[in-house]
Amino acid sequence: MKFLVVIFTSYSFLSFSQSQDDLAVYDYQIIHEENTPTAGFVVLSDMFPFGDFKEDNIIAPENLGEFEYTNDNYHQLKGIYRKRFLNQLKIEESDFLYVNNLSTNKLKTFRVSDLKLTAFLTPYGPDIPIHNWDYLIGFELDSLTLPFSTPEVYGHTIFSCVADKNPFNKGKAQLMKWEKIDSSEFIWEMSEDERPKFMLPPTYKEAYLFKWGKLNFYVREIQGGEFLFGHYLVVADAKTNEKITSMFFFESEGTYLEPLNGQKNAYTDRQFTGYIFKDKPPIIYGFQSNSFGCPYISFASKTQELLWLRCDNRH
Repeated sequence: MKFLVVIFTSYSFLSFSQSQDDLAVYDYQIIHEENTPTAGFVVLSDMFPFGDFKEDNIIAPENLGEFEYTNDNYHQLKGIYRKRFLNQLKIEESDFLYVNNLSTNKLKTFRVSDLKLTAFLTPYGPDIPIHNWDYLIGFELDSLTLPFSTPEVYGHTIFSCVADKNPFNKGKAQLMKWEKIDSSEFIWEMSEDERPKFMLPPTYKEAYLFKWGKLNFYVREIQGGEFLFGHYLVVADAKTNEKITSMFFFESEGTYLEPLNGQKNAYTDRQFTGYIFKDKPPIIYGFQSNSFGCPYISFASKTQELLWLRCDNRH
C-alpha cells in the first residue's frame, strides 16, 4: 500500500495549457511505501472545477459512493477517466511536465503520455459517500523516474509546470548567501502598510546582505516582543542603493519563518533568487513555509505580482 505525504508549502495559478503570461506552478510532493520515499507526485486537482463538472465521473465507480476503503485508496486513472480529467484541464498527452529543482539547479522533463495519473483520498478524511472531489489527483513519478534524491524532495524548492513549451530557464537558480553587516547599513524602516495590524511595535535587530549582480538583497531581523517575529527584505540597486521593492516575511497562524541560509538553526538552504522563469524578473523565495495554505513566489520587481503555488490544500 502506498501512502501520500502531502507537503502543503511552496509557494499556485490560472490555466493548465500555459503560456508565459498564464503560468501555473505546482508543488512537488512525495509518495511513501512502508515509510520509504518511492515516488514523486505533482497534484493537479487544485485546478479541477469539481463544482462545475457536469459530465460523468472522473473517478471509476468502484472508488466512489458507499464502500469500505482502506488507507488512502490509492489507484490509477486510466482510459476514459484519465481522458476526462486531462481534457477538462486542457492538458494534451503530447504536453510535458517540467520539474525544476532550485537546490540542484537541475531540470527534468517528462512527456505527459509517459506519466501515470493517480488518485488518493484527501488526508483530511472524506465523508461517506465518497465523491470525485474527495481525491487528490496528479502525475506520479515512479521509482524509475524519481527526478531527485530522497532528501531533496523535502526541500520545498521544487517547482513543476505542465505545458507544451518549457517555461523555465535552465540552471538559473542562485542560492542566497547571507553576510552579516553593521545595522547602520540597513537604512530602511518598514512602512505601516507593510506591518501586520496585530504586530507589536517592531524592534530592529541584526542585518544581513547578499550581493548578486546588479542587485543587493538586504535583510533585517525584526523582533516583536521577546521573540524574532520576521525578516524585513529590501531589494536595492547595487550602484545607487535605490530601493526596488521590499517585503516582510513573518510568523502567523498558517506560516512559519525559515532560518536564513547559513545560520546555525538552518538545516538546509531555503532562500533562492535567479531568473527562474522566462520573461519574468528574478524570484524571491524561501523565507516562509506554510503549516496550511499554499506558499507564493515573490519577485525582485516593482510591478510583478506574486505567483501562488498550486498545492490543493484542503486544511
